[in-house]
Amino acid sequence: MLNSNLNLVAKLHQLFLDSPQYAKLLGRTARGSGKNELNLVGLTDSAKSLVLSVLTHETRRPLVLVVQDNHSGARYHQELINLSRYPVFFYPSSEVSPYEQVLSSPDNIAAQLELLRHIENEDNHKEPFIAVVSARALSQRVLSRKGLKEKSLTLSVGDQIDSLELGRKLTNLGYSKEALVTLRGEFSIRGDIIDIFPSCGLPIRVELFGDEIESMRVFNIDSQRSIEQSSKTTIPPRWWG
Repeated sequence: MLNSNLNLVAKLHQLFLDSPQYAKLLGRTARGSGKNELNLVGLTDSAKSLVLSVLTHETRRPLVLVVQDNHSGARYHQELINLSRYPVFFYPSSEVSPYEQVLSSPDNIAAQLELLRHIENEDNHKEPFIAVVSARALSQRVLSRKGLKEKSLTLSVGDQIDSLELGRKLTNLGYSKEALVTLRGEFSIRGDIIDIFPSCGLPIRVELFGDEIESMRVFNIDSQRSIEQSSKTTIPPRWWG
């Protein structure tokens, strides 16, 4: 099924590449072309996804698609994932005002942080990506690259840590201490085992030997069983209000 989808996408891309109209479009997006604005009209929603995917593959530059709302953004995000070989992110708007004492949904925060962390990591700048952003999100507060780095906590195997101090740091990042970790933004400390479900990324289990991190493993939230080892993990803030 996956191979058939890839073949279909390749055929659709080739149809665009063989089109004289597309050649003109591609020429206008080239660096140094002097064209700072490009207007396309008459495209259906699915055609917009296809054009954006082909442009990303040909120009090899990051592209941003601004959409009307979170609902349409989720739809474009899924279409582009199926069409593009490069990473595709969805940056939704927060449902609540920054002046309200209420957190945005964990899923929204996770999606936002995925894009921010991808941009912050310079190793990811070697290949293009597509960001689908809702119009409202453009006017909402966001962490700077420096702020995200300063407010994130990095743990590595071999580090010396104090479990109580780590708990205080996680609390300051907005995480809540629970007996059992089941949701994003939670952590637990049970003797030499510390479970953390980051606001972005997979849940991680930190095992201590004294004050040293002896091992770290990704674990399954439902079964609570460890899955695979990890040598390093970064815990982003729960929010940035």
